[in-house]
Formats: sequence, C-alpha cells, structure tokens
Amino acid sequence: MEHRVHLKEIERQALSFFKDYALNAYGFILLSQAAIAYFIYKDFESRWVIIWFLAIVFQQTISLFYRLNMPTSKLWHRNKLLKGTITNLLDSTILASSLLFCGFISVMTHIIITMVLIIYCTGAVPTTVGYQRFFHAFTVPIYTAVYISLIPLIYSTTGVPGLIGLTFAGVMIIVALNQISFQIRRNFIKLFSANLKLNIVNRELELAVKQAKKANESKTRFLASASHDLRQPINVISLFIANLTLKDTQGEYTDIISHMNSAIYSIDNQLESLLDISKLDAGVVNVKIEETNLASLIEGLVSSYPSSENVTISYSSELSDLTVMTDAALFERILNNLISNSVKYTLEGYIDVSIKCRNNRALIRIKDTGIGIKSRELDNIFDEFYQIDNVERSSENGLGLGLSIVKRLSDLLDINLTLTSEYGLGTIVNMDMAYKKATVRNEFNFDIEKSSFNIDSESKRIIVLDNEKSIIQALKSVLESMEHEVDVFTSSNHALRHFENKRFDIALIDYRLSKGILGSDVIKRMREINKRTKFFLVTGDIKVEESSIYKIVHKPVTDKKLEYIFNE
Repeated sequence: MEHRVHLKEIERQALSFFKDYALNAYGFILLSQAAIAYFIYKDFESRWVIIWFLAIVFQQTISLFYRLNMPTSKLWHRNKLLKGTITNLLDSTILASSLLFCGFISVMTHIIITMVLIIYCTGAVPTTVGYQRFFHAFTVPIYTAVYISLIPLIYSTTGVPGLIGLTFAGVMIIVALNQISFQIRRNFIKLFSANLKLNIVNRELELAVKQAKKANESKTRFLASASHDLRQPINVISLFIANLTLKDTQGEYTDIISHMNSAIYSIDNQLESLLDISKLDAGVVNVKIEETNLASLIEGLVSSYPSSENVTISYSSELSDLTVMTDAALFERILNNLISNSVKYTLEGYIDVSIKCRNNRALIRIKDTGIGIKSRELDNIFDEFYQIDNVERSSENGLGLGLSIVKRLSDLLDINLTLTSEYGLGTIVNMDMAYKKATVRNEFNFDIEKSSFNIDSESKRIIVLDNEKSIIQALKSVLESMEHEVDVFTSSNHALRHFENKRFDIALIDYRLSKGILGSDVIKRMREINKRTKFFLVTGDIKVEESSIYKIVHKPVTDKKLEYIFNE
C-alpha cells in the first residue's frame, strides 16, 4: 500500500515537472537544434535541412502546449501518464532525426550532434524525477539512433574492436544514467516518505495545539464563571457576618465570628487569584503605563505589614524618590503577593524590602529568613496550582496561584524577576526595571510601623442597586447597623427616579442587572444627575474595565472592602 502511495506521488511529481520544465526545455532545444541545423547546412546545403528544422520547431511547439496543459487537464491520471509517455517518445524520436543526415555531414558535425543528444538524455534524468516510463520513453530512441549512426563510422576506422568499444561505452553510459535516475527515484521516495511522516506529525501537533487551546479556553471560561457564580452566595454570607460583628456588642461570639471571617477571607483571596488568572488567560488585563513613584508605593505597602514578636519587617532605600513608567496597581499586586508569601513562610527572623539603583536600573529586593525552598522545587514554583509541602491541599495555603500571577504580571510589565532560595535559611526575590528619575536620600534603612485603618464613622446616604434580593437585604442590614441611611432597589428605573429626587453620598451598583442592563450604564446616567456621588461598581466578572467615573469592587464585599469604600 505504501509503495503504491509513493509511486503515485512520483507520477504526480513527474507530471508536475513535465509542465515546470517545459518552457526552459523548449528554449534550450530550439537553440541547440538551430545550432545543429547550422552545422548540417554547412556540410549539406539543401532545403531539406530548413524543412527539417521548421518541422522540429512545429513539433516542439505542439509538445510545449501539451506539457503546459496536461497536469491540469481533466484526463484521468492513467491517461495523463500515457500521453506524457507518448509525448516524450515523439520528442526524442524527432530530436534523434538529425542523425538522418549522417551520410551528408562531416565527422565533426556528427560528433557535435551525438554530444548534444547525450546532453538531452542526461537532462532527462532530473526532469523525469526518476519516473522510469518517462525517462525510457525519451532516452531509448536517442540511444538507439546514436548507436546505429556510429556503427558505420567506428567500423570504417577501427573495425570490430572499435564496435566492441562503442558497445561497451554505450552500455556504460546507459547504466550510469539509469543508475542516477534510479537513485533520484529512491531519494525522492525517501524524501516523500519523510515529508509524509512530517505532515502526519504536524497534523497531530496542530490537533494537539487546538485541543490544548480549547482546553485552556475552557479552563478560562470555567475559572471566570466559577469566580463570578461563587461570589454571589459568598457575598451574602460575608455581609451577614459583617452585620453579626456589628451587633455582637457584648463579644459573646467573637471567636466564632473571627473563624467565620478567616474562612471568608481565605475564600475571597482564592477567588481573587482565580479572577487574576482568568484575566491573564483571557488577555483582558488592562495595563495603564504611567509615571509612578515607586519608592512611595513600596514604602506605603510595606507599612501595611506589621512586625510581630518573632518577625521584623523592615524597609530600606537609598532613594527618597524613584519614578518609573509602569502600572502602579499591577506592580502593587506583584509586590503584595511576594511580601504576603514571605510573611506566610517566615516564622522567625526578618523580612527586608530594599531599593537600590545600579546601571540605570531600579533594583527591588525582598529577602526573608523563612523556611526556604528546596532546589528541586525551584523550577516549578511559578507553575499554576503548584504548592510546596501542601500535599493535603490545605485551604489555608491558598490555591498555589500567587507566584504564577507574579511571574505573568512581571512579564507583562517587562520586569526582570529572579528567585533564589536555600532550604531552611530563607529566600531572596530580586526585581529590576528601568527607571525614569531617582533621587538619593542622605539617610535610609528605617523600619516601618503599621498604619491604622478606620472606617469613616460619619453617617452617609447610600443607594444600593442589585437584582439579587438576598444581597441587597444583607447589604442594607450591614450599612444600617453602621448607622448609615440606605435605600435599596432591584429595578434600575426605580433607582434612577429615586436618584433624581434625593442626593446620595455613595452609590453601590451591581454590574449585571435584570433585563440585560449593565450597572456601568446606570452609573453614567446617575453621574449626569449628580457628579458629587462616589460610585462603586460591584461585580464578580473578570472583563469589567475600570473607569474614571467609578471604582470597581469585586465580590464578596468584606469588611476590608467596606473599609475601602468609606475611606476612598
């Protein structure tokens, strides 16, 4: 079966070459035949020479037409091969007809004609791609004519020994050309076989890539859907816990509420990680490159992590001012993940965050004395869902997405990130990036104390719009417990009419409302009515872009996010 496939391909290639070399062969043959006609006419001045040459031109023109059109004709494959064989046979017979003038030309002219005909046969080896039917159809008539024409000439000069030598030389030439033709055929079969296998492998690879791409898209859709759908019930639970916290004035349920809050924070962090991965996979991360005071950003972030009895968190910098071109929010996400990791795995000792400038690059280093990472683990730590020493998949350790997010965000912001670690001694993370401006300070290397966060206690007028009744009930209960004035709606039209008649300090608008209405569009209409209101778009979706007219709050709405809303 394989042999038939290879033979069929050789036949197709031979027909293709039949066409591809037609024009070049046509020009070469006419030029060489014109030269032969010239030499013959010098020895034999006869009109028959001219008629013969014109017949050659006519026949070669007809042959050219057949060669150019045969591969694309509607003939059956077998008929194409038959016509190709006949065309080669006629071509070689007509070309060998020049030897009919042997009795009238000089020995030198005879030799020239013989050499040209042998060149024709040599040229037939590659142009027939080793396909024997085409090759023999062209060469056999020429071999025969040349041999017959040389017999009288050789016999008259050298006798029988000369004929034996002629026969031997002829056989050697035929064997050599046939061997070359056979070798070309064999090499072509090998090449075709390799290409066939390569095509099969390429098709399998294409299929594998498509399947991998489809699987990745499915994973992205699943993560996006899961992170959105899970946020709805978790959001309700979170709000009720916040409400319970406010109402437990005697502290009777402090421990229970604390454990519930820890569980909600853990779920919220995991959903945030899923959300980040979904955004990165979907390619919807909105990068806003702008001038950022990196020193101020890092100092502020480190200050939010307090030192403990066993672990000292410090910040040191050679610079009082360091301006870079980056996305401040995404860079803060990178740094926050890295510091959180150090805090989680450093049981005693210190965590030091430092900034230096070297060779026009800002160097940020996070060094800790944590448990460290084994050398065999280092190659995998940036993989998704990869966790060290968490075989039981404890939820307290997250999902194993933090460092994967860090690496992908670093690549997105063109930050060189390297990590070195020694098991039992600690870890060092280095980041370097180009800076725009840097100012060296006289004194540095100081500790940062944790700044306190308090929710503004001033009573606010708040409007809430969400199509989920359970969410607005929970949110209303929490906000009223905080002594705020709250109006809740499930209909955007009712909310807009109410917004026209009353002034609100804060608007909490869900992104996906009933009847396909988007919260972002409602906010735009509300803002036309009152620009002083602070608008927050509450969502569990990954593809929602930030706007200058509202802030995005991702579900679930925890007490920390309420803190953000009231202090914004």
